[in-house]
Amino acid sequence: MQVAFFSTIEDFWALYNMIQQPSAMNWGSDYYLFKEGVKPMWEDENNVKGGRWLIVVDRQRRSQLLDRYWLELLMAIIGEQFEDYGDHVCGAAVNIRQRSDKVAS
Repeated sequence: MQVAFFSTIEDFWALYNMIQQPSAMNWGSDYYLFKEGVKPMWEDENNVKGGRWLIVVDRQRRSQLLDRYWLELLMAIIGEQFEDYGDHVCGAAVNIRQRSDKVAS
């Protein structure tokens, strides 16, 4: 279910500043940021042949690292920092779990 949409950096910051930081979310919560028209699921035709990279954040380091990693990833995607591979990066996810949290793209 799409909750919000943005098309400018100003709209992104307005949205980002209104939502809860990942480190403050409850276990079992997820945030997704995906390009328009791409669903955060492997079955989406844009993701079928895709892969992912994953950062696992231990619970003891959560407050120090999770929000920073999530924001850095969002900024890299929005700011087109993946250069030649930008068309292949469809989105990002942060998953809040009891033992460890995950940031992925």
